[in-house]
Amino acid sequence: MGQDVMIRNFEPSDMNQLVKLARAHAKEMKVCDELPFDDVYYIKSLRSLLVDPINHCFVVEKEEHLIGYAIIFFHTKIWNPTMYGQMAFFYLMEGERNKWLADSLFNA
Repeated sequence: MGQDVMIRNFEPSDMNQLVKLARAHAKEMKVCDELPFDDVYYIKSLRSLLVDPINHCFVVEKEEHLIGYAIIFFHTKIWNPTMYGQMAFFYLMEGERNKWLADSLFNA
């Protein structure tokens, strides 16, 4: 991975940048056309999600700015006690997308 791009675990100090990314993600997916994007609600929901140590968030940092993220939920099926991971959100900013970076984030 290039020296200026790093995939790492989310840290609480990333919250404001993560909300900006989530807003861009929602806008691109046209979610904002149907539902307003509420920063306060998103922060509250994200904190609630990430306080559970079984869930996980990776961020992509380039030159001290977040340019992507992936949020993963872990759960078991009621008929099978095996732990499964589900990627709930995966986003890289437009202009930063490439196969190498997407694969690196996915593999993290």
